[in-house]
Amino acid sequence: QVLKENALEAVCKLQQIPGGVELYFHPLRNLSTKLALLLFGIIFGGSGFAMLEFSDAPIFLSSIFLIVGGLCIGVGVYSLSNSLRVRLGPQYLHYQRRLFGVVVKQLQVSRQEILRLELAESYSAQTGSKYEKIYAVKALLTSGKKINIAESLRGQGVAELMLETLHLLCGIAIESKKL
Repeated sequence: QVLKENALEAVCKLQQIPGGVELYFHPLRNLSTKLALLLFGIIFGGSGFAMLEFSDAPIFLSSIFLIVGGLCIGVGVYSLSNSLRVRLGPQYLHYQRRLFGVVVKQLQVSRQEILRLELAESYSAQTGSKYEKIYAVKALLTSGKKINIAESLRGQGVAELMLETLHLLCGIAIESKKL
């Protein structure tokens, strides 16, 4: 239990507010996984550039390497530089995504629009022989839309701890399906 709480604190600052909770997911969370993605993109893109400039490799092949490398670099930079702040109060859910400190997405929905909270697998990461799933907690709205309210949760145990904590502090129904 203590290990799960420490893993949760590493990615999220959770603060209880009257009638709810405020969550802050800082930039640079899960740093090792995201740096590995960035490094892969740099190596892959650099290989594509080297093939283009210094070898007789077909342009198609070097273009594939450049595109994949560029996409990995873009996703890596985004994932390292974004933050998320969620305030789940008695009247509303307020969501704010920042990129390099600049607000890029913000929304507010009434608390009555939230049907339940549920776990979702975001992605999987493998480092050496260690395989790890990363989870998110999503709020399902009456419109059918889902909003991430917690993310970068390493492992199912940590994700379930976050889901139960939000349920206890906010009183919102949860769906705990086996992932």
